[in-house]
Amino acid sequence: MMTDVAPASSTITGTVPKDVAPASGIIPETVPPENGKETAKLPIIKLPNICKVCVCRKTLSANTTKASFQEKFSSLSQEEFQTNSFSYIVSDKTVTADLWSKPENCCYLCTGLLQESTLSALSGRCREILAEYTGAQFLTITCASLHLLQIRSFLAGVPHKGLAVKTVFKWLLGDRLCADHGLTLQPQEHEALGAVTVSVDVRMPQDEFMWTAREPRKWPVYNFTTGLFKQASLEKELARAKVEDCRGEMVVPGGAAVKLDLTITSLSTFVGGRYTKNSRNISQSPWSVNGVPVCESIEEIIGGPLKTIFKADSANMHAAGREDIDVRMLGSGRPFYIQLINARVFPDQESLDQVLDEINRSHDRVKCQGLRPITRDETEIVKAGQEQKHKEYRCIIRTNAAVTEGAVEKLNSIRDLVLDQDTPLRVLHRRSPLLRKRRIISVNARMLTVEEVAMVTKDVETFFNRLLVAEVVSESGTYIKEFVHGDWGRTTPNVGTILGVPCDILSLDVVGLKMDWPPAVAGGGV
Repeated sequence: MMTDVAPASSTITGTVPKDVAPASGIIPETVPPENGKETAKLPIIKLPNICKVCVCRKTLSANTTKASFQEKFSSLSQEEFQTNSFSYIVSDKTVTADLWSKPENCCYLCTGLLQESTLSALSGRCREILAEYTGAQFLTITCASLHLLQIRSFLAGVPHKGLAVKTVFKWLLGDRLCADHGLTLQPQEHEALGAVTVSVDVRMPQDEFMWTAREPRKWPVYNFTTGLFKQASLEKELARAKVEDCRGEMVVPGGAAVKLDLTITSLSTFVGGRYTKNSRNISQSPWSVNGVPVCESIEEIIGGPLKTIFKADSANMHAAGREDIDVRMLGSGRPFYIQLINARVFPDQESLDQVLDEINRSHDRVKCQGLRPITRDETEIVKAGQEQKHKEYRCIIRTNAAVTEGAVEKLNSIRDLVLDQDTPLRVLHRRSPLLRKRRIISVNARMLTVEEVAMVTKDVETFFNRLLVAEVVSESGTYIKEFVHGDWGRTTPNVGTILGVPCDILSLDVVGLKMDWPPAVAGGGV
């Protein structure tokens, strides 16, 4: 139980007077010489209202491990401290405490943040919020603004050394929450399904610490949006300043309250798979005009059910490239992942399989395959797929005049043809004008048979020998529609210049994305 606080030697209720000398700070004591050498005892901080935890952390170096801290803490003499209870008031949204009304019960350096009563109050609030999260297994602790407490140590004359309040606070709170709620503590950079983040933000009034004698341009940088000083600016100020210079410039007003804003969110959860789209009227991401949806989207069709089962705040889709709304996605499908923000339920694979079946039963034009949880590292594979070297397309081409077999053979002879592509006119409103070098790897085209022409148009006689089907393999990022019709000369060469007759594209399908992730399902799902 870390509730011990050193006996109060004075009362601190307001501005530190200019004529008050700094507190005694850390005073090392020595033991009688052993083998002719003096051995230093554990230094003791002699300040008013100092808790045992702060005494321990100030006697250790900043890079001390958690295990070493725990060992030192357990070895401190219990006789040097007396127990003073200290309670935070827990409300529905925040954990608050009036730290100055009872200075005899509050540690001067950590303002009670490292005391057992604070940790207990935070754990109780976490219990209420965690009730919304089903299947939470892992825990990450973050906290902000605790660096402001360094100024209190600075004014008291305590050397700017030792373990930071923030470090120890995360250790103590993490251990407490894991013990109380059966979670496993993990590093902040590590993510796993079922991981939640507990964020504690220490808020102090804007004038809690004021530089009253300096020009405003020399103040530490203050962020008026968040109401916090920037940590790097404070660190620079503390390293530069001297206690005797700043006493009287820094004001610590009495009666100031500190608020602890506690929030719990889950880390982003990722679910990956492949989708196929057998429609020319479904977009990949939501599309609306003046707030009115234009059509369905892949993100809504797949992400909607996932958002529901995970009870997430939102579901955002990311895919290995994208096709236009009027382009079908066939073959083995396009790899994608759904990013679920603040998921509160973490279903198993069996539940995901049920969602997959629901999606495929509900939509005959969109099919999903291989739905499963993935890691953040695996999302990089999907992002890399956007720049995949080769992609395969199939298109129906209409020419303005009949073409010969010789012209078709000329088109089929293409190997590694380099294109000059200006930004297409159809996307120029949202993309910067830029000349791009792209490659057509190969083209395999043929004339449509009479039967196939009849499936496209009733005027078979007019369009016979004017309709072609072409399979195109291109470099990633190539605008295939513009390669066919030329985009008013903005893409050269193009199919029209190669055949010697103006061309247009009637339909386009993506038929191949060569990625081994996730494993494709036989049959393509269409």
